[in-house]
Amino acid sequence: LEFPLVTGNWVGDRRRLSEQLRGFAAEPNPLHLLLFPEGWSGGDGALAKSTEFAIIERRPLLKHLLLPRNTGFSACLDSLRASSPVVYDVTVAYLGYNGSVPKSLDLSWYVLWTMICGNLPAEVHLKIKRYSMDEVLNDPKWLDKKWAEKDRLLSHFARHQQFPADHRGFCRLRTFDTVTHGVETSFL
Repeated sequence: LEFPLVTGNWVGDRRRLSEQLRGFAAEPNPLHLLLFPEGWSGGDGALAKSTEFAIIERRPLLKHLLLPRNTGFSACLDSLRASSPVVYDVTVAYLGYNGSVPKSLDLSWYVLWTMICGNLPAEVHLKIKRYSMDEVLNDPKWLDKKWAEKDRLLSHFARHQQFPADHRGFCRLRTFDTVTHGVETSFL
């Protein structure tokens, strides 16, 4: 388990990240890269800054999310292109979500400890879609389009406390017992 970290200096980060990801892709073991392209720091005014940037750059205006950062996402895909990865788009919402962007992310020891001790949302909803590398790379606006779709999904979730039904015949709802199994499998 390794973590490709970035410092915020893209000139230096790009080379190091590319080398590290190509090294991961060359190994015989399967590669799973978890990437959060919504890379803005939280805090007061983050949504306003994101919206201002979206207007200047003519990108989607979002109500429930911060604008994704395309540069690192594209660089990761480019570095992994030879291994023909797939991209899983995961949208997460929890019971009680009201549509607001958190003012900050509290990762204090107290909050982490209460989560480990079982103070978790009663329900966590995931919407997962799988895309081929070609689907993602053939559309330069793919990430922005996905974020606009996520924003609509979260808007629906805030109103109805569930994601919209999928009319293509896929399983709409599958329940997993996270109360008794989530902590053991996630943290230990």
